[in-house]
Amino acid sequence: MTLSQAFAHSVNSAAIRLGMTVGLDKVVAAARELGLDAPLAKVPSMVLGTKEVSLLDLTGAFASVRAGHPKLEPWGIAAFGPEGTGLRSLGAPKLSIAHHREMTRLLRDVVDHGTGRAAALDDDGAAGKTGTSQDYRDAWFVSFNKALVVGVWVGNDDRSPMKGVTGGSLPAQIWRRFVSAATPLVDRLKDSAVGEVTSFSLPMTVTQAQCDQTACAAAYSSFRSSDCRYQPNTGQRRLCKKAVPEDSVETLARVSTAAASRLCDPDRCARRFRSFDPLTCTYQPHGGGSRRMCEEEAQVQ
Repeated sequence: MTLSQAFAHSVNSAAIRLGMTVGLDKVVAAARELGLDAPLAKVPSMVLGTKEVSLLDLTGAFASVRAGHPKLEPWGIAAFGPEGTGLRSLGAPKLSIAHHREMTRLLRDVVDHGTGRAAALDDDGAAGKTGTSQDYRDAWFVSFNKALVVGVWVGNDDRSPMKGVTGGSLPAQIWRRFVSAATPLVDRLKDSAVGEVTSFSLPMTVTQAQCDQTACAAAYSSFRSSDCRYQPNTGQRRLCKKAVPEDSVETLARVSTAAASRLCDPDRCARRFRSFDPLTCTYQPHGGGSRRMCEEEAQVQ
């Protein structure tokens, strides 16, 4: 059996042997590159997905594979604008993930002739992966086509076992019905928009985001360092009022960057934590709460 066949048919023993051969450190590094920042215990069973992550995080990782760019932030709304004006392209990240083509091919094999056959579309454009937890407590299917990245989870609210539901059955069927109906709507939206519709955004520079990053992150759990805004209980996102005077923005950038280089290794921290902010060397923990300092070893100058 080839590795592609084992992946398509969810052969657990092959996945564990591969993980042990390449090394669990590299498995974790690959997960971080795709944006999964949940704690991952380096044990053989981790390659089977025994560590719980949210459906949103998992779908975000598949979006990274679809786009070929690392650590994409999933959002409920990609963009909006006045009626008749279309949507403005925000550009795409310049970074790219390794082995993008190979990963996409493996995911296509799952739908073409593996456990995800129930999700196959008429245009043969789907690529995804099924998942089923022990005792059928959880079943999911996450996949993408040319227009959408969609994740489907099925389970009982009380975590009791289901009656034999697997990721390749009901979740894959739900995915196919939803995407088959939604793709034409997305295509029409793209055709009517002025400019390219995209879900990617670039972080703002420090001269655009003028606020006390550390103080704002501590005050608001929904704080986003890229634009210095947070989400109030009601209404639109707001600018954090713990602002830095305009004449000190340049100084802040210089001092914060210098401090960050001493406190942590920005490159390693960015690979490990999707929410990492290089200006403060902090990240947002997966379970919520205040931002924490990245514990990666600092570079010695």
